[in-house]
This record gives sequence, C-alpha cells and structure tokens, in this order.
Amino acid sequence: SVDPRWGRTYESYGSDLEMIKDLSTQYTKGLIDGGVIACPKHFFADGNVVFGTGENSDAQGLIDRGNAILSDEEIAELLSVYQAPIDAGAQTIMISHSSLNGLKMHENAEYIQKLKNEMGFEGFIVSDWNSVQNTSASTYKEQIINSVNAGIDMLMEVDDYDQAMQIIIEAQKNGDISSERIDDAVERIIKVKLDAGIFDDPFCENIKTEMDSTG
Repeated sequence: SVDPRWGRTYESYGSDLEMIKDLSTQYTKGLIDGGVIACPKHFFADGNVVFGTGENSDAQGLIDRGNAILSDEEIAELLSVYQAPIDAGAQTIMISHSSLNGLKMHENAEYIQKLKNEMGFEGFIVSDWNSVQNTSASTYKEQIINSVNAGIDMLMEVDDYDQAMQIIIEAQKNGDISSERIDDAVERIIKVKLDAGIFDDPFCENIKTEMDSTG
C-alpha cells in the first residue's frame, strides 16, 4: 500500500515489497500445510491506485478501486511479489478491482495470461465481488465474455450468477467464448479441487495440519 488514504490498507502487509514476499510465501505455505487452498490477492497494483481515480458505486470513490499508473519497471517489481506465492504453491489468485494504466484488471488479458503462460501459475483465477460488472463494456453480456476471454476462470458474481452462467453457455455455443477457453477454466478448477481433496472430503472433516520439512 502506497497511499494511507486507501481504506484497504488492512488487506496488505504494507509497502515493503521484500517483506510482502517473505510474509506471503510463509502464509501460503502455512495454508497449504493445513489443507487449505491459498488465494493471493488482489492481482495486482490495487495498493498503488491514485487518489481521485476511485470507482463510484454506492459511495464516492476517491481512491478505492482506482487507477494505478505504473512504469514497466514498477510493474515487474509487483509481479515478482506474486511470483513468490506462486512458487510456494498457491492454488488460486484473485483479480483486483482496480485498473492498471486505465484498464480494469478484470479485463486485462495481457497480465492475466502472463500468470498462466509466463509465471508458471497452474491453478485457477477468480474474480472479485461483482467486479466484472465494473469493466468497460456497455452490457453485462459483453462484460462477462470479455472477462472470461481475458483468462478469468471462476466468477464471483454474487447476485447474477444464474445470468452469468447462461451468458457463458450461450457464448460458447455461438463462438464468442471458445471451447478451449472453457476447457482451460474447468480443468484448472477441477485440478485444484482434486489436489486439495475436496471431492473426497467435501465438508473438510478430515483435514490434518502437517508441516513439511522445509517449514
């Protein structure tokens, strides 16, 4: 977090990137050792948003869900922060409400795909709370299609999940979303659940906390 006026400072470890890497790595390992699916968030730069660029929703958004204006060097530094929990085995990653250089992260295919294609992330990517609805497209249908095509695998569409599901089904049928994109999402979600034993123990009744030799 860079600006203390950002109300989500409590959602971060601070502004020291090396400390964030160390703490997030150990926290991720601890969750996994305890049989829990780890989810680093929010990818990325939500702590770098500029005051006055916030998203207006139920309140005047002066900074929250705003726009981060970053250079390539600054972006590389922040991506390295996410590389650390990925290397530690993080199974899911949540996308940020915010924008990067004017583009909402929920439709930023370049950096969502970078997770999968360059950073070695093999888990699934989840949207934040109803945040697909704040992307640039003028209709909900277009917003869903754009976000899924950008690489988001699971949508946290809290109130409109039935409509979102139907949009995805129809979009696959008419070619707006490819079968390969659907297969990628489904395979990632099922793999994470299988590896975590969710199908064998759906109510997490038999989880045992075990620490590996690396601590």
